[in-house]
Amino acid sequence: MDIVHKIFFGSFYFLNVIYFYKMAYDYPFTCTLNFRYILLTVPVQMLFTGMVLDRIRTAKPKAYKTAKIPVCVTACCFALLSAFVYTAACYVLPE
Repeated sequence: MDIVHKIFFGSFYFLNVIYFYKMAYDYPFTCTLNFRYILLTVPVQMLFTGMVLDRIRTAKPKAYKTAKIPVCVTACCFALLSAFVYTAACYVLPE
């Protein structure tokens, strides 16, 4: 990935986080702590985590073996819990 792309995604991530915290500070009594307002940071975090793992894989293979297990477990848990939440939210009880 070029440095321009890294700067773009990094600034996109940090601006989202900054604006989320500003919104939570300005409106403390509303539903500002909802995950939907910061959801766009998840793909950027996955992208940068993949880049870090790729760099560690070539430089330090032992550290890569240690780091890939919690990353894989976290990614799988996130996927399963997301599927569960969206299934539960869309499920309509029969009358």
